[in-house]
Amino acid sequence: MRYRSKSLRGKPLTYIGTERYICAAPKETLAVTPIRFHKVGLHTWPKLSGLLRAYSRQHHLHSCLLYGELDTPLHESSHMKIALIHALRHSPPPVEDAFRRLWTEPILMNLLDDTLSTDLARDGAITPAMTERFLKLGHHARDAGADGILFTCSAFGPCIDAVKKELQDIPVLKPNEAMIEEACSLGSRIGLMATFAPTLDSVSAEFPPSVTLVPMWIEGALAALDHGDGAEHDRLAASAAGELGECDVVALAQFSLARAAKAVAGACAKPVLTTPDSAVRKMKALITSGS
Repeated sequence: MRYRSKSLRGKPLTYIGTERYICAAPKETLAVTPIRFHKVGLHTWPKLSGLLRAYSRQHHLHSCLLYGELDTPLHESSHMKIALIHALRHSPPPVEDAFRRLWTEPILMNLLDDTLSTDLARDGAITPAMTERFLKLGHHARDAGADGILFTCSAFGPCIDAVKKELQDIPVLKPNEAMIEEACSLGSRIGLMATFAPTLDSVSAEFPPSVTLVPMWIEGALAALDHGDGAEHDRLAASAAGELGECDVVALAQFSLARAAKAVAGACAKPVLTTPDSAVRKMKALITSGS
């Protein structure tokens, strides 16, 4: 059987069978080159189109057609899987809540290594070993059938960049990239708040030079959350927000900080953006559009 790309676009697809090939065909020549694909698993259009884009770049093709040759029929499925990779144990609840409110269709796959954050606090800088651990987590998520990967650990930007570079066949999002885009669209003076000090340096480097950042480390808030005192965490966040001064918008730079969004908004009377909501909106757009 052959399936043209137009008939696949936008449909989550389950491939069942023992042998399968995805074929890239340059429109100019219509020469078909088979590419071996996974034998078993759930795959959506973004994964297939991502594979094709990577192949096109590698072989300098300007335009391609996509065909699937299968030994069994192609079945539609309503499921897709998004991998969430965390370095703080407080990060899963806020991003899961964002998915419940904004995009309920995906299956969520949580991967947690909370020693990454303690190792970074101890070493004071990202090390090659940390980057290698991120690469292993990313490959594990992709090999487990993830249609997209969302990292929630804001302090590890260079590590996540390495994963994005290696895994070009599926969308890979850094924790703050979507929030940064939204914040920059709302103003040029942005309050940036974090409870984990290394996050401020990592995230600040991701903003364009055209904006002015007002960074604010919320001392003691993460320790309060570690001890189960969410109310104290939120109180400290609101108190710090009141000291930000003049800003067009406030960006909460950690997934774990999203729980304090209402308290922060009440204290500063400014628009408040959270990393989970912005990230879920962007991942949904990438997956459903097939970008």
